[in-house]
Amino acid sequence: MKAPKSFLQRTATVSGKFSFAAAIVCAVFLYLKTQELGSDDPVTASFIAGIFFFVFVGGLLLYIGNADIPSFKPGDGSDG
Repeated sequence: MKAPKSFLQRTATVSGKFSFAAAIVCAVFLYLKTQELGSDDPVTASFIAGIFFFVFVGGLLLYIGNADIPSFKPGDGSDG
């Protein structure tokens, strides 16, 4: 049976979804700035780095949010 998710796991899941949304926003700005400034501009590289960061952080946060973490409170488990 799956344990109910804690507040921090629910927060990690929501933050992961926001992180993927931020990656999409960075991709849109990347497209717009590439059209305006060209692909050799440092702003373009920073948006690529932002996309990379947000995608991988979002994936990690979703993984943490979906993990089945046991409770570590004393007295919750059977002592034998």
